[in-house]
Amino acid sequence: MSVLAKLQRRSPGRRYGRSRDRILQKAAGVSRVEIICDTDTWHFITKRARCCAGAQVDQEDSTMVRGRVSGPDLVDLLVTLGDGSRGGVLANWPEDMRAIAGRVYDIVAEAVQAVDLDSKDGKRLPPIEIDHRVADAG
Repeated sequence: MSVLAKLQRRSPGRRYGRSRDRILQKAAGVSRVEIICDTDTWHFITKRARCCAGAQVDQEDSTMVRGRVSGPDLVDLLVTLGDGSRGGVLANWPEDMRAIAGRVYDIVAEAVQAVDLDSKDGKRLPPIEIDHRVADAG
């Protein structure tokens, strides 16, 4: 099996269903969603997915931000970071950047899965938080 075929088999888009297109369709239908993350992660996102660079951003505290992105911005973020993490079109990304891109993609794609394309009513997509913590031992 070629290296490309192995990368495609492990691609984040395949973890969430048969087609990444379904995730992108769901993301495109989102009017607006908040992404809460570390300032370094937000900088990574806005540097890679350029459409998010103009998003409205509020400082949560000294290290966390809350950025608001539209559905089209969300689609661009997923396409860019998905390709970067898989080594597809953006195969020249260094390993550390692919790791960050893959993690952000996984979290955003998982959140977008909750979107029901057939629902006329329902709740808005909750904020997407990119902040993993160690479980309490208590």
